[in-house]
Amino acid sequence: MDEDTKNMAIVLTCSSLLVIICLISAIGLFSDYQEAQKPTPTPFNPKVYCESEGVPFPSAPAFNPNQHPHPVKVYVEEEGKYMGVGTYADDSIEWSSGSIEETTIVACASIVSAPWVVTCDYSDDKTVKHYRARYKLTLFAVRTGEVITSTFLELQPKVLKEDECPFFRQFWNETHIKEIPEFPRETIIEFITPYAGITSP
Repeated sequence: MDEDTKNMAIVLTCSSLLVIICLISAIGLFSDYQEAQKPTPTPFNPKVYCESEGVPFPSAPAFNPNQHPHPVKVYVEEEGKYMGVGTYADDSIEWSSGSIEETTIVACASIVSAPWVVTCDYSDDKTVKHYRARYKLTLFAVRTGEVITSTFLELQPKVLKEDECPFFRQFWNETHIKEIPEFPRETIIEFITPYAGITSP
């Protein structure tokens, strides 16, 4: 092999190696691009979920109305937050203690309106304002975010007139208390049982 042929062979070999290196780099970049394009899992926030009227979680189990029971999470609005109703409430319901991806149904009890009714005045300018409340209770299929069913509930305050104000009221570090009727847990149980209830054998 003459010198020119050897030089040509070296050039071709280097070119081939360069092509291979470029291909490997391109494959790596494409893999990184594909990874970046994957949707970021949506974190579960009860307040955002309930106020958004349901958010789909495609990895959650599908809701099948002919199948029982369905793992359920229940959240009730209290003072601007959505508090979870735990397994202590009733053992006839399959409460979901796992992640949202392991849950089939989410129930939200949201305050639609809370008009003021009466104010009870106490010493040192302390007050308790009583409100009536209108709640909307909605069941969402977690996988699709779709509404399964919903209902409304009107609740009256414990005090409707000034002459019904309790003579004594305990104040801790508060001077003004806002009292909105809590959504009754028994109503939640009754409403979700047809969908999340554990049927007797």
